[in-house]
Amino acid sequence: MVSLSLYQGEEEKALELIKAFWGAHNQVSQSDEEARRDLLAWTSPGNRFYFIIHGGRTVGFLHLGSRGADPDWLEDIFVLPDWQGRGIGSLAVGLAEAIVREYSPCIYVEAAARNEAAIRLYRKLGFD
Repeated sequence: MVSLSLYQGEEEKALELIKAFWGAHNQVSQSDEEARRDLLAWTSPGNRFYFIIHGGRTVGFLHLGSRGADPDWLEDIFVLPDWQGRGIGSLAVGLAEAIVREYSPCIYVEAAARNEAAIRLYRKLGFD
């Protein structure tokens, strides 16, 4: 079972995931301060930061952002490498869609052109 848990100040857990995200995607080693800046931005007004929970364990995060309305952009999603390939990301995107559907008819996604895994995931889920 996969669920999303809204960030409630669990900074240490969030910082570790953000550093893992940048390491996995850009081979960048972030300091705590750099990760903290991302966390502050991703939890600022117009943003929502969720932990992805699977079987009671935190296995990643999902960040919704706003570009003028309520948060309806799936800005970032990350599942720890040991947990990838199990459908967790797909289920988390579905949960995010349900959240956004409460106040908006659309959820938008964006992926860097080099992030082929994200593009495959979004296409598999029906985004184009």
